[in-house]
Amino acid sequence: MNALDRWRGLKALAQAAVENASSAIERVQKDTARRPYAILELLPPIGGPTRGIHLVHDAVVTSVHGTIRLTTRAVGETLDVVFDAMSGEREG
Repeated sequence: MNALDRWRGLKALAQAAVENASSAIERVQKDTARRPYAILELLPPIGGPTRGIHLVHDAVVTSVHGTIRLTTRAVGETLDVVFDAMSGEREG
């Protein structure tokens, strides 16, 4: 195994770690927020607005973590192109 193969392996490990951690953190953030929102949603004067805020919260969390994963994939693909160019595998 040469140095470039080790770099490719490191890139793959880092990319998988970021993507998996982001998914896990997203789940924890939503699950943690769900509890207080569920209680507040039961209170008649603020239940309706709280449901809306809860939806917005979940949408923002999903969007942020989706962006993290998308950026991670883009960086990974960019590094693949760089590594291919370094190894002479990719032409043009």
